[in-house]
Amino acid sequence: MSMQKPPTSWTRWALCWAAVPLFTVGLAAAVPFAWLSGRSGRVQYGLWGGGYSLAALVLAWTTPEGEELYVQDWCLIAVALAATVHLVAAILREPRTTAATSAPDSPWAVEPGAARRVEAKRILAQLPDAARMLAIGRPDLKGVYDDGGLVDVNTVSASVLVRYLGWTEGEAARVIEARAAQGGSLRDARHLMTAASLSEVRVVPVQERLVFSP
Repeated sequence: MSMQKPPTSWTRWALCWAAVPLFTVGLAAAVPFAWLSGRSGRVQYGLWGGGYSLAALVLAWTTPEGEELYVQDWCLIAVALAATVHLVAAILREPRTTAATSAPDSPWAVEPGAARRVEAKRILAQLPDAARMLAIGRPDLKGVYDDGGLVDVNTVSASVLVRYLGWTEGEAARVIEARAAQGGSLRDARHLMTAASLSEVRVVPVQERLVFSP
């Protein structure tokens, strides 16, 4: 059985993410580290990214105004470079793909979107703030992060439920009403079906794409 080569798209994504800390002077370092944390399942990457972003924010806040370079400016540059080098090194250590490596016609081949959904759900569970920044589960916001077509039932509008899940306007309206009655937080698909009076026939086919942010 032949093996697929790692997708070149992964390399392009990795390079794009690695450039974020450098071009934002470390302020947005938390975002690519959160992406890598979700992809690898290593929470420490998310913590490192948060630390870099916090350090950059403090340095930027405390830097005096003026045209000359202060100690804080040099420290800020150092944080950006450290975050970039750390991110590149971490990316190179991680496997290049989490999808199945079997041949395309193999019965064990995994749909690419499924792997992206697993990655995005992990980010949402472990780093909810980063998930909001990446617009996970918000197809209406058209973020740069590909979450595999997830829909966050607790944040999207009725029109999004209709457009992306194929539910009727009446069903979507019941979901919005149920969400409001539950304080804006439905727990899972079973809770959704009970609270919004939706049948399994309408929910189960799209259940894999549903997420419920806290």
